[in-house]
Amino acid sequence: MATSDTARLYIDQGYGRKISKEEAIQYLKKNEEEGLIFQISNSQEMIFVCSCCTCCCAGLVALKQMPNPADFTSSNYQAVINEELCGGCGACVERCQMDAITLESNFAVIIQKRCIGCGNYLLVCPEDAISLNIKKQPHIPPLTSIDLLTEIAMVRRKVETKSDDE
Repeated sequence: MATSDTARLYIDQGYGRKISKEEAIQYLKKNEEEGLIFQISNSQEMIFVCSCCTCCCAGLVALKQMPNPADFTSSNYQAVINEELCGGCGACVERCQMDAITLESNFAVIIQKRCIGCGNYLLVCPEDAISLNIKKQPHIPPLTSIDLLTEIAMVRRKVETKSDDE
């Protein structure tokens, strides 16, 4: 789902149609219920929201195959289990698309290096034993997509300059 100029581009090219705020919320709620992982643009300015899964999204398929997906995402959240509340039902294990949750000694355990902080499991825990906590050092994304591209270009130039010096 795209917004602003990106949405206008998709509409103008015949790839999309304009929808109301209410319809957008309905789609997002349906996607959440289906356990899809929300991925948003990498800037504070909202450009798009993808609702994806690890069976058909090339990016998530590749991410899931890594031993440490959390290192390659920029979520500011990580899952935490309250062992006293967890009944060990395994609903969160089934829901987690990154295989970041296991059952050990009758309660869920988060494998933090696999957790991308998507929160998919929050809806299915009957005991409310799992929560998302903000990370100690949250990442603040650039304000706009132009700022993001500028940052990427600056990093590339530094890497290229360093390579040229070697």
